[in-house]
Amino acid sequence: MLDLSKSNFEVLPKWIGNLKHLRKLNISNRPNIKKLPNSICELQKLQTLDFDGCDQIEELPKDMRHVVNLRFLSLTTKQRDLRGHGL
Repeated sequence: MLDLSKSNFEVLPKWIGNLKHLRKLNISNRPNIKKLPNSICELQKLQTLDFDGCDQIEELPKDMRHVVNLRFLSLTTKQRDLRGHGL
């Protein structure tokens, strides 16, 4: 588990995609986060992704369909249409 809910990131670092065995990522309640890197889609073992309360995120990465083990997704986003992201 990686809990970044108390971090000050506005953009998550690209190296997050290197955490191949990560199963849970919590970046909830961080209204300063504006973008998720596409490298997050390389987390094929990720089961839980929580970014509820990150209401400044305008768009999800386009390759979210590659996160094949995702079981729980909690989000707040400005994006109106999630089609085309594999969700």
